Amino acid sequence: MNEYFTPAIVPADPEANTTDLLLARLAATPDAPLFALPTADGGWSDVSVAEFHRQVVALAKGLVAAGIAPGEKIGFICKTRYEWTLVDFAAWFAGAVLVPIYETSAPAQIQFNLTDSGATALIVETAEHFARFDEIRSELPQVTKVWQLGLGDLDKLVAGGTGVSDDEIEKRRSAAKGSDLATLIYTSGSTGQPKGCIISHSNFVELSRNAAVAMGEVVAPGSSTLLFITTAHVFARFISMVCRLKMPRFRMTRRSVTTSSVVARRIAAGSQLAKASTPKTAAAISRPAWYSRPESNAVAAQPTATARNATAGR
Repeated sequence: MNEYFTPAIVPADPEANTTDLLLARLAATPDAPLFALPTADGGWSDVSVAEFHRQVVALAKGLVAAGIAPGEKIGFICKTRYEWTLVDFAAWFAGAVLVPIYETSAPAQIQFNLTDSGATALIVETAEHFARFDEIRSELPQVTKVWQLGLGDLDKLVAGGTGVSDDEIEKRRSAAKGSDLATLIYTSGSTGQPKGCIISHSNFVELSRNAAVAMGEVVAPGSSTLLFITTAHVFARFISMVCRLKMPRFRMTRRSVTTSSVVARRIAAGSQLAKASTPKTAAAISRPAWYSRPESNAVAAQPTATARNATAGR
C-alpha cells in the first residue's frame, strides 16, 4: 500500500461537517452561480448558492417527513447529474448517511451493498434501476422505503415535507462532528467481496478546504467544472465538495462527459494533485463506536491533521 502525505495548509476543525462547506459558501456569496444546468434551447441556466441551499433544505424536510431517522442509511443508484449532489446534501441535512451504488451494478451487487451497509431506504434514478432492485427485493426486508427520480418522487418528497420545521433540520444538520460517518462507499468487488469504506465528515471537509487553497488555478474566478466519472466514486464526490466550497460554477448535464482541463492534465501527468488525492486507506482495523454494523465488511478511513481522503475506487 502506497502512502502520500502533504502538510496541511488549513488548520483542521474537528467540529465541522460537510454541510458547513455549503453554509460557508452561502454566507460568502449567496447570489453567485453554483450550478449551470442545460436548457432546452441548448443554453445554460444558473442555480445560485441560495437556490441550491433552498432546494437542499426542502428535500431534507421531505426525507424527515417520510420517516428517515438520524443516522439512517440510504442507498442511491444514479448516474452523474445535478440531482446526485442535491440528494447527497439533503441526506446530510436530514442527518442521514448515503450509500452510493454504481449505476452499472448487477442485482446481486445491489443486494450485497444494501444488506452489508444496513440501508433501510433506497433512491433509484430509472425504471431499469428499480427493476434490478425488484429482482432481489424479497431478500431485503429491511429496505422499506424506495423512491425513483424518474417518477418525480423527489418533488413528492418536497411536497410532503412542508410541515417539518427549520429548527428540526438545523438540529439534524449540525449534529454530526468531523469524526462521524459521512458516507459508506463500496468498492466494485472486482478482486473479491466488495469492501465498504467508512468516510468521515473530516475526510471530506479537511481535504476540500486544503485542496481549495492548493488548487487555486482549478477553482479560480471564472472557471467551471464538469464531471465525467460517476458520482458514486469518491473522487467525484471530492470534486463536488471542493466546488461547493469555492468553485464559481459547476456545470451539470444529464450525464456529464468532461472535466476541468487543468485537473485532467495534472492527473494525466501523475502530478502532486493526483498523489495527494490518493492517501492511505486503512483496512482490518477496529470500527468506530458510531458504526452500527460490526459484522459488516466495512473498513475505515481515519482522518488526520493532514488532509486525507480514503479512495474507494473500482
